[in-house]
Amino acid sequence: DSCGQEKALGAWKADPMKTASDIMVREVKTIPAEATLREAAEMLSLWQVSGAPVTGADGKLAGILSESDLLS
Repeated sequence: DSCGQEKALGAWKADPMKTASDIMVREVKTIPAEATLREAAEMLSLWQVSGAPVTGADGKLAGILSESDLLS
């Protein structure tokens, strides 16, 4: 989301040597692969994020879903 982008840009401007690891979210929320697109969109909105990892029933990463994926 734009707020998250502004925060990331602000962190970069304050210290351009920071890494992704320095500012990343550590408690990752995931979307189950079997979630409907409506459910996935509601999760992104609720969590106030622009994207999230999608995991299979085995808990392994299946992909990444973003707002732009839902809009295309």
